[in-house]
Amino acid sequence: MKRFIAVLLVTVLLASLILAACSNPSPTAPATSSAPSTAPGTSAPATTPVAKPPVQPIKLAFACTGPPTGWLESHTMHPWFEKVTQATNGLVEFEPYYSNSLVPANGIWDGMMTGVADAGFVSFHLWPGLTTLSGVVSLPFLEYSGSEQQSGIAWKLYEQFPEIQNEYKANKLLLLTTSSPFFFLTSKKQITSRDDFNGLKLRSTAGESIWTMIEKAGATPVAMPVADIYQNLEKGVIDGAQCNWDFFQTFRLFEVGQYYFYGPFNASVVGVAMSHSAWNKIPKEAQDQIMSVCGGLEGSMWWGKTNYDESAAPAREKAAAAGKQMIETTLTSEQSKQWMDQDGQAIWDTWITKAVDKAKKEGYENPEDLVQRLIKATQDLTQTFKP
Repeated sequence: MKRFIAVLLVTVLLASLILAACSNPSPTAPATSSAPSTAPGTSAPATTPVAKPPVQPIKLAFACTGPPTGWLESHTMHPWFEKVTQATNGLVEFEPYYSNSLVPANGIWDGMMTGVADAGFVSFHLWPGLTTLSGVVSLPFLEYSGSEQQSGIAWKLYEQFPEIQNEYKANKLLLLTTSSPFFFLTSKKQITSRDDFNGLKLRSTAGESIWTMIEKAGATPVAMPVADIYQNLEKGVIDGAQCNWDFFQTFRLFEVGQYYFYGPFNASVVGVAMSHSAWNKIPKEAQDQIMSVCGGLEGSMWWGKTNYDESAAPAREKAAAAGKQMIETTLTSEQSKQWMDQDGQAIWDTWITKAVDKAKKEGYENPEDLVQRLIKATQDLTQTFKP
């Protein structure tokens, strides 16, 4: 009997121990440091770096007016796109829409405001009255060494005058540039002086002082997109066109004109801008990178140099390669002075009146004084600012 009881007690004790072990969770391993342990006096083994996720670029639709093979697009715009991407370490990429395929040339500025385009190359003369104050750099008979200098002066004035900045406030202005001084290309009649303008129909940019200059000389200025010049000059709808070397070669205008007339016919203001909504997508550090490397004064001068100053020689080479004659005439200093004496003040007064009227509408104090300060600053910069 005693033996039975002892066996029973042992059995119950073993069962209790088994039940207790099953009811308690297994002990967890102690937490270990992420750094491997090393013996004293030995170096830690190299750790494998964690790969960073690839940068997801901010892609922005850029409105272009010309074809991808155009001088502007291939020699200035494409390299500038690459400069922006490099400056932002791959964060910002532009997707170009060529030949007005995204929005017409005269709709780019408004298209950015409405979200149709994120950015674009803007010819501000297509919006008469928009940049009247900036137009001080386009007054005729001001002498610039080239587009690089004139573009730099345009940006310098932008930095100096809040009233000019206000003209561009609807979008984010990245840079300002001006083409090289205009020349006139005619098909049948050679222009050698002011008097030869009389009776001609000449394609011109609207909203600029040179429009008034053409009218004062007895010609009829005609507003017309660059892409339409060739056909209208060939058909005789116009007698000639106000040109720059970049689009002159892009659209092969040397095939429909043979007479070239040069003078101090300063160019209109153009530029590159971005919608505020697109600009605000870009982190502050990348914004600063864009403006310090690709925008502002440096970017403005670079566009002026690469697109305009450097396009004249290749344009002449294309005309020569096509076997087209270039009969060229340049306004002499004496002729230029006579023209200025005859029409210059009236042309300047026309711009001054428009500028004063705009300053009054904007509510600026002393509009007349503001306009005179703009003129004085521009004249001073032509003498002191050198690229």
